[in-house]
Amino acid sequence: QNVEQLGDLILTEGGAQGLIYLKDVADVTRGYVEVPSNIIGYNGKLALNLGVSFAQGVNVVAVGEAFDRRLAELKYQQPVGIDISEVYNQPK
Repeated sequence: QNVEQLGDLILTEGGAQGLIYLKDVADVTRGYVEVPSNIIGYNGKLALNLGVSFAQGVNVVAVGEAFDRRLAELKYQQPVGIDISEVYNQPK
């Protein structure tokens, strides 16, 4: 079906007063949804990929340790069912 034909899809049930078409309640267009590049698979589940880059001249070990400390401080606020896993840690 083309976009116009999809817009003509009847949404009301038989016996209802008046016809309501999909195009009456929605914008029907052809397009695509861009998949976020930071959503990945990890241990068989959907995961969010977060990367931290270091500026030139920064003490990578010190920043890494500070980052780890801050994550530990925030752990008690972590929602149930949300896990933080380390895949790669350059400072270590």
